[in-house]
Amino acid sequence: MQQTRIAAFLVAADAFLECATAAINAREIQVYYRNAGDCFERVEDHYRAARAYVEAHEFTTAAKLFRVCAKFDEAVDLVKRFCQEIDDDVAQYIFDVAKLFYFRGGELQ
Repeated sequence: MQQTRIAAFLVAADAFLECATAAINAREIQVYYRNAGDCFERVEDHYRAARAYVEAHEFTTAAKLFRVCAKFDEAVDLVKRFCQEIDDDVAQYIFDVAKLFYFRGGELQ
């Protein structure tokens, strides 16, 4: 049962992505990407969800999901590029967690 549910959400996510590429209206494109992100999130494919949310211009949600899947380079880059559109608390949290991650890995620059 669980595998059937996961497969159905992945099929739906792919369909929404396909619709987004075919849409001509910017608002429709964002809605399709948001729906794809939601489908990916429901099956805990956080990375693909984050990427879809970026395309939907839902940068706060995308940043949180990049952090969840430990894609700190992408999370930090997103916060830097869209700082005006990301909640301040989320942006600060991303920076703090990324600093700790890079410090522990000896990569803090």
